[in-house]
Amino acid sequence: MSSNHGTDKTNHFPSAELVSGQKRTEESDSKQFSKPTNGKESWIYSTFKKRTCGQFIPSKKEITRCCCGRLHEDHESEATRHIQSSDVTWDISQHTIEEPTDAYGELEFTGAGQTSRAKFIRISHDTDPEKVLQVLRYEWKLELPKLLISVTGGAKSFQLHPKLKNVLRQGLLKAAQTTGAWIITGGTNTGVMRHVGEAVKGHTVMSRGAQIKDKPSQLHLIGIATWGIVEHRSDLINSNGVVTYHMTSSFLSEGACLDNNHSHFILVDDGREGKYGGEIPFRASLQNCITTKKISRSKSHGIPVVLLVLEGGPNTILTVLESVTSCPAVPVVIAEGSGRAADILAHAHNLVSSNDSTDMEDMADVVEHHQLLMKIQKAFPECNEQKCLSVYRDVLKCVGNKRYVS
Repeated sequence: MSSNHGTDKTNHFPSAELVSGQKRTEESDSKQFSKPTNGKESWIYSTFKKRTCGQFIPSKKEITRCCCGRLHEDHESEATRHIQSSDVTWDISQHTIEEPTDAYGELEFTGAGQTSRAKFIRISHDTDPEKVLQVLRYEWKLELPKLLISVTGGAKSFQLHPKLKNVLRQGLLKAAQTTGAWIITGGTNTGVMRHVGEAVKGHTVMSRGAQIKDKPSQLHLIGIATWGIVEHRSDLINSNGVVTYHMTSSFLSEGACLDNNHSHFILVDDGREGKYGGEIPFRASLQNCITTKKISRSKSHGIPVVLLVLEGGPNTILTVLESVTSCPAVPVVIAEGSGRAADILAHAHNLVSSNDSTDMEDMADVVEHHQLLMKIQKAFPECNEQKCLSVYRDVLKCVGNKRYVS
């Protein structure tokens, strides 16, 4: 299916390639909302896109629900005109329509005690990270960081020991305030994202509901989340002025609320609803883009990045493996004692560090290997034997690059 694009004839900002081939009329976009036709916001709406499902393909599990996650009645009529077989694989590039974004602005959190505000934008999953960096720097007035702290780990709720929570708070605040760091998380009020938000509570640039003041004592906590899992996302669409965001969620909901301690949100839209992980490739590309920037002309190297791991599941170990094997490799800091993936990695790293061999795979002690596998099976009971062995091999590869793990 071909993608349709919006155009704005009076826009002064986008380059030729951004507006070439745009054929779509803006009749549907004008519903209850008139997008700016000039100035900075015109550049936003003509540059950044959203994605909607353009072809209903029934799920094998539930024929009234599309593989994109939406029900039949939640699709436009054209998307359901020619329903394809459930044997057809739903594909983002083939079965979604690209249109101008309809969510950009500022939200104010309510129902969470302290009032706070945050900037937000909805973008397509394949957006050029350089364009998003322009928004961060020139629209939202963030200065380039001297350090990028990327936090990964458990998405579901987990307990963090008070002592570890205090270490996390002190470490993040010191790193961010002394280096002008940006902290990046998944942005929702769950799991590791919530713990990080609580750790820096009251120290972000928007935490007091005031205008952004780029003071050294104020932090930039940036959440990159999948648009389709965000609770109350409809409130962010076609908004004028500051949007009131309610941090309430149904027990039956599979989505998550945005975290009220974050200062900026990049909401990545892959055309799906209720499906986690759609933001991961874009987050990686944005972080890589940021690290290529030089802090100053006198510096020959780019902005350093460090990955902080708290708790987490099998996907967290894959993220660590990707970090330590990337070029250049990204240093990883493991919060030992936070649980699951972090503790497994810490255990394996300690074994390597106390052994003369350079690689854990070279270790002759079969007992230690067996203990590691047992820890993996206990931490991830949802994984079958084959999956646990796969995780085990990935852990060995992670700590094999032990100079990047601490």
